[in-house]
Amino acid sequence: MQENRFSRRAVLCRMIGLLMVFMLAAGSLPAVSAAEAGEEIRISVSYPSTLHKDAMIDDTIVFSDAWFAGNPEERNDRLGLVSAQMTALSGDGEKAAEVLRQLGFADAEAKRYDSELTGDCGYVIGSKTITRNGKAATLNAVLFQGLKYGVKGWLQNVTINTDQVRKGDHASYAEAARFFMEDLAEMNREGEQIFWLCGLSRAGAIANTVSARLLEQEVPPAVFCCTFEAPTDTDREEAHDARYLGIHNYYCTDDPVPRIPLWGMVRYGQDISLDEVPLEAVQKMLTEQDPEAEEEVMKVTDSFREEVSSVLDRICLRIGALIENREDYSLIRMVDVPGNIAFDYTWQEGFQTLCQMVFGNNQDLVEHFEKMQKEKTDDSETPMNILRTRRATLKLIAGRSEDFRNVERLTMASLGNQMLKAYLDQPVLTEDLFAILGILDAMLLPAPGEETGEEELPDPIDVFEKYGSSLLFSHYPEVVITRMKILVQTL
Repeated sequence: MQENRFSRRAVLCRMIGLLMVFMLAAGSLPAVSAAEAGEEIRISVSYPSTLHKDAMIDDTIVFSDAWFAGNPEERNDRLGLVSAQMTALSGDGEKAAEVLRQLGFADAEAKRYDSELTGDCGYVIGSKTITRNGKAATLNAVLFQGLKYGVKGWLQNVTINTDQVRKGDHASYAEAARFFMEDLAEMNREGEQIFWLCGLSRAGAIANTVSARLLEQEVPPAVFCCTFEAPTDTDREEAHDARYLGIHNYYCTDDPVPRIPLWGMVRYGQDISLDEVPLEAVQKMLTEQDPEAEEEVMKVTDSFREEVSSVLDRICLRIGALIENREDYSLIRMVDVPGNIAFDYTWQEGFQTLCQMVFGNNQDLVEHFEKMQKEKTDDSETPMNILRTRRATLKLIAGRSEDFRNVERLTMASLGNQMLKAYLDQPVLTEDLFAILGILDAMLLPAPGEETGEEELPDPIDVFEKYGSSLLFSHYPEVVITRMKILVQTL
């Protein structure tokens, strides 16, 4: 559970702020927005770098209440920039809440950050009184946790269906939205309400789904939502209807996350591509703010980004051919393995188990991996080469067309069956992890004679080894923020 640590001065300020909010609500004070007087709020913040380990980035947030007097459907990149900056603070709920207080949301607080429920999501919420259409209104800021969420968040990402939900909204994101809406109902917000919501990655998908829920109310509030590099979250045909146009989703095509889940799933509202922001300008700004990140930043080139986009296109086609539709993803399958043992499995169950194995807090795996990396001197025994050897074996077996589908089923069964789940209570060794990665890689192997497009699908291991962490360059919070700053500068 996170601790609440405030200085005496901060506590006093918070108490005074809460008193003022109460008085405003009671009508004892006029609701005057600083932005209405032509003022902007400027505060200094710092957030962790993802490009340079253990580094902190110093930044300035410029905020105006006046943005929320306008039309939510109109794109506002200045609001988008502040939203992106807030998402970089999302891993620490109390720190994010303190920043909201400095922006005038006196009652801001972090919720559900310490929850053990698998279906919800941490968020920070605060409110302030502003003027909209000449009348007092309550502006609610909602920042969803998009960083440091551990295995819980990964399980949400891959749990798309339930027995009750196999179409419509992504089941896990919809569940998190349900928890939020229940919390909101208990807050007893009265009068005209305005919502500013934001989130990065998984948190962006949840912010997107929550915004849809708010806009589907009988009397919908004004909703200003900005998401960044968010996965798709619905297959509803009406997701781009006029009512959802206050939702703005910023993304890049060389980021794998906004491409999934597949099967025609989309995001509510308007998608805004960041592909056209000049890469050179992004790299210049990133290296100026953190010179030690320059080596990582300069690995990325325009040709690299184009190649990654092409590779992702083809991998998505392959997965789409293997798992043909959303319902197929959670369809129960049966397979017999050697020894006359029958297993049932689903693709979804397999990926859930994989997330437990890879992203679970298994210190034995971490220590073993680090020890192995230090001790290995023979290149043939490195983890990557071990994985290549395993894959070559699977490829050889799969090369015989009559065996291919059996290999496909067996590999998925080994991910989803009870035998593998038993590992969760035992130390996981590095070779176990790489065996699982080899299984996932085998799932992408095309069957003999299978069409995979004009070009042969690249070896996913080669892709990972060639690009490494740069595959997620466009997903890093500070890269998103930098692109938004460049957009604002061009206004």
